[in-house]
Amino acid sequence: DKSEEISAATEKCGISCGKDNISRNEEVDKPLPRINCSLIVKGNTLYVYGGILEVDDREFTLDDCWSLDLNTRTEWKNLIA
Repeated sequence: DKSEEISAATEKCGISCGKDNISRNEEVDKPLPRINCSLIVKGNTLYVYGGILEVDDREFTLDDCWSLDLNTRTEWKNLIA
């Protein structure tokens, strides 16, 4: 069933999809998968901003910002939720 596939895929990402919005099921310590985001590297830090999350035939615009220290690559930091 298509709806079960969608539910399983979104659950794996730790999100719930409503009709017009998405929400996190729990505190997640890394960015959601996305396309068309902005990436910036300054010094040894990677910044990821925004983008689009696709779930089945729906698209959700993301406006969060994350950073990752490229020296350690151990922890994502959520700068804008």
